[in-house]
Amino acid sequence: MKILIVDDESALRFALSELLINEGDEINECSNGEEALEILTDQMHDLVILDYQLPGIQGLDVLKEIKKKFSDIYVIFITAFGIHHSPDNTTENIAVSAIKFGAYDYVAKPFDNRELLNRINHLKEALQQKKINNTAQYGAYFSPAMH
Repeated sequence: MKILIVDDESALRFALSELLINEGDEINECSNGEEALEILTDQMHDLVILDYQLPGIQGLDVLKEIKKKFSDIYVIFITAFGIHHSPDNTTENIAVSAIKFGAYDYVAKPFDNRELLNRINHLKEALQQKKINNTAQYGAYFSPAMH
């Protein structure tokens, strides 16, 4: 899978990159939402691992943009924060908000590497099954226009 890691903590980006490269994934990484959206415009990715607390555009706003512009990209949301304040001054659980705005899954920091890998492997299996179903129904090749 091609995965984009978006987190302002360079040590976490490095650790996740090493973990996922060892699983055979192709990894890109960046430290803010603006750069993430630029990368996604230029290159197709299967998954974005997205932090909530980012400089500039917050993670939830990046998630909304990803789902609006790149609806086929899956997002796993990660954060050490538990709640946020909505524009209408209500407090909402970040995990609930992330799922509501289209995240595939949510993982709280600090997380266990095995837990994250299990979630990513579950996603890989779902994507593989989707590919098998599409291939059986429509053939093996999909041009960007067909997608």
